Amino acid sequence: MPIPKDPIKAMLWKKRLSESQKGKSKNVGKDNPFYGHKHTEEARRLISESERGGKNPLFGKKRPQYIIDAMIKGRREKGSPFKGKTFEKIYGTEKAKKLKKDISKRVAGNKYRIGKNHTEETKKIISEITRQRTPRGKNHPNWKGGCGRYARYYSTIGYKAWRKDVFERDHYTCQDCGDNRGGNLEAHHIISFKDCIDNKNKLEFEVSNGITLCKDCHKKLHKKIL
Repeated sequence: MPIPKDPIKAMLWKKRLSESQKGKSKNVGKDNPFYGHKHTEEARRLISESERGGKNPLFGKKRPQYIIDAMIKGRREKGSPFKGKTFEKIYGTEKAKKLKKDISKRVAGNKYRIGKNHTEETKKIISEITRQRTPRGKNHPNWKGGCGRYARYYSTIGYKAWRKDVFERDHYTCQDCGDNRGGNLEAHHIISFKDCIDNKNKLEFEVSNGITLCKDCHKKLHKKIL
């Protein structure tokens, strides 16, 4: 039987042929003349180029839904083959860095997901998985004994007025990098808000205890403090 001309049918034909020959071929394992050998880098490059872009029989084609469903089912049953592994563990630090850079260059400018949104069902699944995997409370690595008691201050009139006064004094400009974009500024406590509340020194709403910073500079400053 000749190989079908339709690329998807051809792929299925090859798959069925491969499955039918499993266990029947004499060239299995050590009996295979290529056993223990590897393709050269040149051979790998040629194979890759021969199936890249428009040369790939599946280029621009969409897999049938039943194949997609079968792939999803198989992945769920077997689990991800990459689970628990990292590039560093498999290839070492230096090669892992190079691989990550190559992947980053390859996917740069990828517009496949632009304008596409997850379905409500997918969003619920992602949310449930994230909640199960993400440690909370005392189990979270950034746990500092709980700071919920300070959160209520950020919605008070006093805090909002203090922040506005700090912005106006600094002319709505980051005092570190000079950024003055709207919606990108934050008011930072020189003596931390926590210390002000705990020590009751009444500096939490003192304008002299505040400074205007952009989001990036604010994050960098807190990293230095930590």
